[in-house]
Amino acid sequence: MESNKIVDQKILAKYRLAEKFEHESCVESMVLNAQIFPHWIDGSDCFWYIHKFRKQGMSPPVVAKSFRLVGAQRRTNCEAFDHQLFANALSRASKNDVESINLPISQLVFDLETNQLEFSAFGKSWRYAWSSNTCEELEITPCNWLVSPDKEKALLIRDYNLWVRHLKTGEEYALTSDGQKHYAYAVQPERVNMAIDRSDKAWLDATNPEALWSPDSKKILTVHVDEREVPEFPTTCYVPSDGAIRPHLIQTKYALPEDQAMAKFELLAIDLETRKVCKADYSAILDTVILAGLFSGNRAWWSDNGDKAFFLDVGRGQQQVKVIDFDTTTGATGLLFQELSDTYIDLSLEFERPAYLLPLPASNELIWFSERSGWAHLYLYDLNTGVCKNQITGGDWLVREILHIDINRRELIIQVAGRIKTRDPYYREICLVNIDTGNLEVIASGNYDHLVCTPTSINVVGAISFSQATTNCNGVSSDGQYIATSRSRIDDLPITILLDRAGNVVMEVERADISGLPGGWQWPEPVKLLADDQKTDIYGVVFRPTDFSPDKNYPVINWVHSNPFYAEVPKGAFHCNTLAGYAYMSASAYAELGFIVVIIDGRGTCYRSKAFHDESYGKIENSSYLDDQIAGLQQLAEKYPYIDLDRVGITNHGGSNAPVYGLLAYPDFYKVGVAYSIWDIRLLTKESETYHGLSFNAATESTVESMARHLEGKLLLMHGMLDPYFHVAGALQLADILVRNNKDFDLVLLPNGGHTWDSCRYGVRRSWDYFVKYLGNEDPPCEFRLSNYAEFAMDKMRLG
Repeated sequence: MESNKIVDQKILAKYRLAEKFEHESCVESMVLNAQIFPHWIDGSDCFWYIHKFRKQGMSPPVVAKSFRLVGAQRRTNCEAFDHQLFANALSRASKNDVESINLPISQLVFDLETNQLEFSAFGKSWRYAWSSNTCEELEITPCNWLVSPDKEKALLIRDYNLWVRHLKTGEEYALTSDGQKHYAYAVQPERVNMAIDRSDKAWLDATNPEALWSPDSKKILTVHVDEREVPEFPTTCYVPSDGAIRPHLIQTKYALPEDQAMAKFELLAIDLETRKVCKADYSAILDTVILAGLFSGNRAWWSDNGDKAFFLDVGRGQQQVKVIDFDTTTGATGLLFQELSDTYIDLSLEFERPAYLLPLPASNELIWFSERSGWAHLYLYDLNTGVCKNQITGGDWLVREILHIDINRRELIIQVAGRIKTRDPYYREICLVNIDTGNLEVIASGNYDHLVCTPTSINVVGAISFSQATTNCNGVSSDGQYIATSRSRIDDLPITILLDRAGNVVMEVERADISGLPGGWQWPEPVKLLADDQKTDIYGVVFRPTDFSPDKNYPVINWVHSNPFYAEVPKGAFHCNTLAGYAYMSASAYAELGFIVVIIDGRGTCYRSKAFHDESYGKIENSSYLDDQIAGLQQLAEKYPYIDLDRVGITNHGGSNAPVYGLLAYPDFYKVGVAYSIWDIRLLTKESETYHGLSFNAATESTVESMARHLEGKLLLMHGMLDPYFHVAGALQLADILVRNNKDFDLVLLPNGGHTWDSCRYGVRRSWDYFVKYLGNEDPPCEFRLSNYAEFAMDKMRLG
């Protein structure tokens, strides 16, 4: 029999390998260049991106980065500049040590005509000139200023009012004067982040204005946000960051389901020449859409000449959307058209993304996104009459994204999915479609996913926090002639290629370097299964540990994100997935601890038909349908005898109620659950009203009240007490129910924890320990400490 010391070393080695996978989406050391972030340079056929490589001759090998420049016509890929000369010049100018293999620069803007480069470093803006090999400091335009199209003016918020600044002269003046707390101009409602203390006006002055410049830079479209009647919702900071002992109370204006008072937007236009404020003759719009504001959410736009503006009015529950025109001179408004739904209307397929709408101001048309046919498609509307001119796309497949428009050719480059019935319906193709005729041409297709970056894609948003990308990141060139796409699938090496608009491969840009993966690496397996109804195809992926043996018996962890606005199953390999592949990496980490990890997208999740998505309507607590999860696991166990269905656990990265619902509703199947950042339906206004419906009784309905007595397995609840989205009260409501039912469970509250357990390495370790002990029947290493470097990387991308 092995000694305890040997056994301890074995589990410790598993933890160390799991740690590498857990942090790979942040650190990017095992797999390099799985996805790149192209930035096309204006007036050229070139783009730059960051390339990672292993610096040889160092022990251990160091991951370095270089900036590469791709020329499409010449098919070249070379260093964008001499990194050592650049490092020397920046070091001289900034008086900081600068390493050529890890340049601390971001926000790059190339000017190939003058051979100059503007960038940010050390909290300042700089310009580098190739000819003289010198860097000079530039005056910084604050990132929260909204610069006009003519680059002469900027909008900013000050003391709850909207101000304008002339960039050349420095002259400033207020455009509004009656703004006040909870009745401020150009702000997001407080409910966007309930853990931020807005009592300090410095925070308000540093926010990005919710406003939109007219094309001629002469007018501004903005909102007056009224939260005065919205009830307050308290969050308590028990361990203040300033070292104080007395807890600090944060009061946030936050409406609960069925509250009559909600934040509302009053639309107005301001003429900068006359300084006249023109209010829209329209009732204030309720703040009903999850997360994004009216302008950041792409729900308002200008006409070509600036005489008119347009905006969307979305009703509670998102069952009605109206398109309104607004005469910015007289204030007159009119209804152009509206869309209704018995369930809800999605304006995009990802609730955190801006609306998939594309105004065409020159022709006064609008490309409208709708699931009215049962599938997500595009429609062309005349904004003079409000009449639908034609349906642009159609069929039992869906449009995933609009990538580019060629106004002269009246063509769109789009991403579609589900068109080829013999393939995974989540795999994206790239297509060209004519706006008027609907003629569709395929640019890129195959039995794998094509990932194309856009400025608002979730992957790009995450990459910006790591200085890997900027808001100018885009996979399609400005003229639409070239497309950079990362071609990948869950079980194969990602390759980034450059295509022309005809679909010809111009060149291979990058091939992922997987030399840092451990020996015995097991590629995850994509699987096609049947839902519990025995007729609907569902798709998943199976992760196995590097020391996998089919002769062993393995407990199973079912990874379930039970929210209707996400599809969780990775489709690309490594980082080629949502949020840099966090699900892929975290599932791999769990597998290394000795588990088979299975992720399945059950009915009720997005990226399929409207009917598939609507399966969760009215039962938001069971999104991704646990009956489908169980049916899928049972099918896998029949195929793979090493899967032990007597030891099934359930978890997710955060923001999912599946672990709780699984243990309470299916106590004979799920034995161990770890839940982080759960939510209570009674505490979520827009998510509950949109995806659960307007008819439920929020005062009495709870997802677990009637099931608490059924808890039999081991349940660990963790919650960040400063979660900005899902209040800790949800976890405490559940804890109280379980206490009243005399049920054993474990509760970990993180005083300064945020929205996911990645906001605290302690939470990651506790989740591992819980499954290792209660599902794997092993003793976890005592107080395993994740590396400081990993924590630093995670802190950079924490969501809360």
